[in-house]
Amino acid sequence: MAYDANGVRAQIQFIDSRILKIVLDNNLPLSQQSLDFECNIDYALGEIITIENGLQGVVKLSLVISSKEKRKKLLTLQIDIEGAFSCSSEMTQDTFVQFLRLNGVSMLYSIARTNIMTITGLSYPGATIRLPMLNIAALNEMKDMEEDK
Repeated sequence: MAYDANGVRAQIQFIDSRILKIVLDNNLPLSQQSLDFECNIDYALGEIITIENGLQGVVKLSLVISSKEKRKKLLTLQIDIEGAFSCSSEMTQDTFVQFLRLNGVSMLYSIARTNIMTITGLSYPGATIRLPMLNIAALNEMKDMEEDK
């Protein structure tokens, strides 16, 4: 049995995304078959505005992937991606912010992961970078603790 998707539609909706910046520094040898890398992540929320039927907000996600071998930088890849989201007027601004911090960041991370796999798959023969799934709730806790200092 199929179910009507409108009956389970989420209160928060994805409007669109765009890549703001991509920086790639590729020093990998052509024979590189695997790659150990580090990934740093951060995000910021933009201004929340009131629209006709609710609220709209923007999330900016930044990822920096790097790899070194014996002090030699093999690669650096930075990607900044921005996404716009909306919610119905039934949702409070505080709840919307929590949704943006969890669902918005999760969605943009998934989009960034796909872009990174594509870019590295074309740039590094045999060394496509597959970023791990992240616990965005734990990331939010870390950010909150840092902001409380």
